[in-house]
Amino acid sequence: MRTLTNRGIQTGVTLIPVLPFIEDNEEKVIQIVEQAHAHGASYIIPCFGMTLRDRQRSIITGAWTNGSPASGPSTRDASSRTGG
Repeated sequence: MRTLTNRGIQTGVTLIPVLPFIEDNEEKVIQIVEQAHAHGASYIIPCFGMTLRDRQRSIITGAWTNGSPASGPSTRDASSRTGG
């Protein structure tokens, strides 16, 4: 990345998917941003949505089913706060 940047080619990072409380936390995202900057990235495009393609479906449903601490608030907790 640094070599391309030094040669005048715009470089950056696309973060997809960003899965808060499941695989990604503030520390990991900050680390990626710092590394991207250190290597010459001029942009970062985050994508907070999911398509549930490939392994994403099993990761998400596994975290919800297991009630893992890494999954953040449970869906039951979230729906009770929204009146659902």
